[in-house]
Amino acid sequence: MVSVHGSRSEGFEWIYPLQTLDTDNSATFFYRWDDRKCYSSSAKKLIFHLREAARGLPDTERVVIIGHSYGGVLVASLVEGWKHSLSTEIHSVAGPIGSSFSRGGCNFNPPKDIPDKLTFISGEPSTTWMLLLGD
Repeated sequence: MVSVHGSRSEGFEWIYPLQTLDTDNSATFFYRWDDRKCYSSSAKKLIFHLREAARGLPDTERVVIIGHSYGGVLVASLVEGWKHSLSTEIHSVAGPIGSSFSRGGCNFNPPKDIPDKLTFISGEPSTTWMLLLGD
């Protein structure tokens, strides 16, 4: 599982919940990125890091990527270009992904097509998510 923070996150609110999810059977990662800038270059870097992690974890059966707020925009931007053969879930939680928008010269368009082997889930956090992430 890979988690991606939103704007102005210190990251501390993610660490304890992620530590509890990181087990011998589940690798858990936190992707730290410069959310003051456009998400697109960080999205490309995340794809690179995911490929490297997949090579190092050859027994991986499924990838789950969770992004919150502006991090949800980043992970939603991965959907249409996703080319990994693993079964994948991308969750965008509380991100403004329902329509196109611009932020600091960075344009976002929500995904229109979802590749095979990929599940894309977006929306407001449920009670389960709040409990999981400690909100």
